[in-house]
Amino acid sequence: MKELLTGMLAIGTLTPAEGEAQEATPQRPNIVFILADDMGYGDLSCFGSRYVKTPVIDRLAATGTTFTHCYAGSGISSPSRCSLMTGRHTGNTRIRDNQCPVGGLQGVKVNARGDTTYIRRTNLLPTDTTLATVVGTAGYVSSS
Repeated sequence: MKELLTGMLAIGTLTPAEGEAQEATPQRPNIVFILADDMGYGDLSCFGSRYVKTPVIDRLAATGTTFTHCYAGSGISSPSRCSLMTGRHTGNTRIRDNQCPVGGLQGVKVNARGDTTYIRRTNLLPTDTTLATVVGTAGYVSSS
């Protein structure tokens, strides 16, 4: 997947489950969820950027639904994504920082000089209720 600005672009689709009509209807639309990390509101040309051209996203915005009054759950990426996916305020989420002092999964972080640091990261658990699990109860399946 191509990088957008300095961050990551994740695209997932939600469609009706197998055995049901795959074509979108007004009562049961397909959902395309785009999450771009480290991107500001004005970084898309459809929202006013004169420096970055985003023609495909502009077409999606013109033919779909855009949300222009949003709230980021946190000023840093991992807790903000957790808040978005769970619908919880960051004070009530599992992930509250980009790193955790104990537990979690060990990872490696290498800086520009090549120095290696071992860090620990927390992940959502299969028991956590997320946007995907909620729409799953309505018969949607997700893919990425």
